Amino acid sequence: MSEEFNLAQFENIDSGTFTVLDQSGDELLVNGQPVKITMHGAGSKAQTSAERKKLKAAKSVLYAGIGGRVPKNAEEEEFQREAEYLAACTISIENFPIPGGALALYSNPRLGYIAKQAAKFLADDANFKPGSGAN
Repeated sequence: MSEEFNLAQFENIDSGTFTVLDQSGDELLVNGQPVKITMHGAGSKAQTSAERKKLKAAKSVLYAGIGGRVPKNAEEEEFQREAEYLAACTISIENFPIPGGALALYSNPRLGYIAKQAAKFLADDANFKPGSGAN
């Protein structure tokens, strides 16, 4: 007897969690506890919605540029769009009680090393593989 094909075993799971590293590559600890970020999985409803919103805004800027109407702060707006995208994809941040939450975290250029880790984690489908232990 053959087993029935189960497509779900190949789909990304809805969320994953990673431990944040500091600038030296060591675990980032606050009061002795590791900082962990849980994100919506690649392909999840929340992630795809956030990505579509980011792409739509980027296209608007591109078309404005073609028309010669590039905003003076285009790079700043792009940075903010990425911060908003990452914040929309973030479910929770453990042990890092930043006022303003995920958006404040990803909008702070001095904490860019954390935003880079979140973006890298989100971009790697292996972090959302069923049975990966990512959550």
